[in-house]
Order: sequence, then C-alpha cells, then structure tokens
Amino acid sequence: MKQIFWVALLLCGCDSVSGVDVSARWTAMSVSSLEVTTTLGDGTPVSQILGDGQSIMTSPYRVLVKSPAGENVQVAITARTADQAVATGSLEVKPGTGQILQVTLDLLPTESP
Repeated sequence: MKQIFWVALLLCGCDSVSGVDVSARWTAMSVSSLEVTTTLGDGTPVSQILGDGQSIMTSPYRVLVKSPAGENVQVAITARTADQAVATGSLEVKPGTGQILQVTLDLLPTESP
C-alpha cells in the first residue's frame, strides 16, 4: 500500500484558502529526499528539504502550498538519493480566490554527469 504524505510549505495571511496541491510522482528510482522550492509571484524562492536523506520515500508524494489568491505560485521539486539529484520537475499556476488546484508533477530523471 502506498503512503501519501501532506506537508504545508507556504503559509500566508490569506482571508480565504487558496493554493496548489502538488502530487509529485517518479518511477524506477530510489528517492531519499525532496528539495521543494516555492516562489510566490516575483518574490524570493523558499526551499525546504523533505525526508531524512536515508529512508526511501514513496511515490506519489503530495505537497500542499497555500498562497494568496490571484498570485502566481511556482513549485520546483528535485528528488535526491545520497545528496545526488536523480529527478526534477517544476510548474507554475495561479489559483483563484478559494481555489485549491490539484496538479500532478512527473519528476523526470536528470542526466548523469
């Protein structure tokens, strides 16, 4: 049975809840951590590492990003194994007032050095 985890990454002083529910997926690789970088509008990117870097994470992994309505939200996710990037993906959406957009982000393998 697959486990689904929720992590609230960005919180804002919003009157109504808006944001994006990202379901990050990967196949045929072991992932021990995810680096999630979020940017609201033209703001400064904020990064967070999810996972302990040792235990294998289960795909899909869901991330909830809350944001002000009508503002672009950029989400970039890098999957890592032993501090080496193995897959990456990114998206940008603009939720309306009271909208939680549900999207799937397929992480694609990175090229080996």
